[in-house]
Amino acid sequence: MKYSYLHDGNNNLTEELWQTWNNNVWVNESKYCSNYDGNNNLTDLFKQTWDGSIWKNYSYKLYTYSENNNLIESVFKTWNYANWVDNSKNAYIYYDNNNPAYWLKQNWNGSTWVNESDYSYTYDFNNKITELIHKTWDDSIWINVWKNSYTNDENNNCTEWIWESWDGSNWLNSYRYSYTYIQATVVNEDLNSVNYYSLSNNYPNPFNPTTTIQYAISSRQFVSLKVYDVLGTEIETLVNEEKSAGKYELNWNASNLPSGVYFYRLLAGSFVQTRKMILLR
Repeated sequence: MKYSYLHDGNNNLTEELWQTWNNNVWVNESKYCSNYDGNNNLTDLFKQTWDGSIWKNYSYKLYTYSENNNLIESVFKTWNYANWVDNSKNAYIYYDNNNPAYWLKQNWNGSTWVNESDYSYTYDFNNKITELIHKTWDDSIWINVWKNSYTNDENNNCTEWIWESWDGSNWLNSYRYSYTYIQATVVNEDLNSVNYYSLSNNYPNPFNPTTTIQYAISSRQFVSLKVYDVLGTEIETLVNEEKSAGKYELNWNASNLPSGVYFYRLLAGSFVQTRKMILLR
């Protein structure tokens, strides 16, 4: 697979081209085109696929933001050979401090938007998330599905994460994750003595609002390292340049993003790897 990128004057990704190798030539597979507003917020993401001779419409995502640049609505549409047809919609509500408060997912049934699921967020006085509840819509009422509860220490580090499921009348414990933190020490290494490719788990994880990402490449390559949200939308490009063989480390600051699950993907030559990270405020 080959990936080609175009950026605007603000370094926003405007086009991403995917190609596959076939009979000694690179053949188009799909293309993503993006537009941004004056605040560099992504406003639409347009996908086309290659049918062998022309580009054909495939999907379209529209994004709407508040005056605080918070994403308040995203609409996903598909192409039906003649028109764009509504498919699904996400609506977001925020607290006054811009922390996410509510996330509603709906589907289009041909005439109206129908509820699918929602997420409700609760925070402590340090703006750290303490509870996340997920529900699904059952024709006329909301039904509990699962609940995450979080405990944080005096340094605002997450020390416990409990996952509970709903049995119809009570919350039942399912998983529990405990975290401890120690002071990091300096390790001296020869960064050039690398004979492998890797993308390490970020640390800490969960994190707020910064985390460290490490990767290694064994030969000089053009490296792309990008962050995506759960919808597959590109959030930020961390690396997009040629790198010499070695180990690399960088810090990612997500202070302008809501709590949630994010993915980071490393492309270096034929090496591709994706990992998951969790932002907890």
